[in-house]
Amino acid sequence: LLLLLSESETSYPKTQFSCSICLDMFKDPVTTECEHDFCRPCITEYWDREETSICPLCRQYSSGTLRTNRTLACVVEILHSKKQPCGEEYETSSDSNFGFLLLVVLIFVIVLLWSLSPDSWVWAFLPPPPHPGICHAQRLISCSCPPTAHHSLILFDNQSSVVSGTGPNGAPTGPSRFLVHPFVLAKCGFSSGIHYWEVSVGNKPDWVLGIAKKSVNRKTAIQLTPQNGLWALEKTSMYYLAHSQPRVLIFTGVKPKKIGIYLDYESGQVCFYNADNMSFMYMFKDTFTETVYPLFSPGLGFRPLRILHNILPHPPSIFPSTHRVPPV
Repeated sequence: LLLLLSESETSYPKTQFSCSICLDMFKDPVTTECEHDFCRPCITEYWDREETSICPLCRQYSSGTLRTNRTLACVVEILHSKKQPCGEEYETSSDSNFGFLLLVVLIFVIVLLWSLSPDSWVWAFLPPPPHPGICHAQRLISCSCPPTAHHSLILFDNQSSVVSGTGPNGAPTGPSRFLVHPFVLAKCGFSSGIHYWEVSVGNKPDWVLGIAKKSVNRKTAIQLTPQNGLWALEKTSMYYLAHSQPRVLIFTGVKPKKIGIYLDYESGQVCFYNADNMSFMYMFKDTFTETVYPLFSPGLGFRPLRILHNILPHPPSIFPSTHRVPPV
């Protein structure tokens, strides 16, 4: 409000009500989780282009939730109504301009106080709480931070998204943390049953997905092989690589935007799918003797890996039978 009253007496403070993306007056203003304001079309187009919900001002990641800023919308509408028509020239007295600024401040305060009431129309635009079943599924397969995450990784969106940072994340070193490889494990492991989860990889040039046994070496550099307790598929800029013995190059006609991982603990199968069309990519066949955990590594860049869900899709017949091994 002090900034508002300290503007020039002959013009309204347009810079205080401009979107930092389009540099114009706000249109359908919304507020992000980091409390920055943008035009709704501007920020949604920016997120679609970046393929991640990151604030263009503070670079903070969010879940993509936007809150309609009705207070700011009211103020901008008033300012639009007071703009001088193009080509018209007239003088505005200091007294009338000061009166207009006081009116804007008064409306701003009234709308702000009204928005704090739980019965106000502002609360009607807030998203409803997620279904408890969905929350449980996301918690089950979400990443575990800080226990296992490499110090360069940043987790957000209820620990269901992971991205590489520019430096240490400040988390203390612990006995279960990866010190060399930029990996993080899911918070819950599996010691029986059939499980499936999907990860959104978008257009990321590199990443690693798979599972790791509980006792995997986390302190030194190791080969990503089943002998070392890792069953992993890696994406490089040129191809996909299954870290079996020997390693297998996988060439696909199209680049998957989503990867599905299927685990059958009793039969020792770990299968990877292009989850866009559920086409088969690779399968590991082994014997599990301890708890295994979903493993994630986002590679380089600011685009994150996103864990989508861990529900078996329909129909389940697309997955290999526990009594036979499909050709690889």
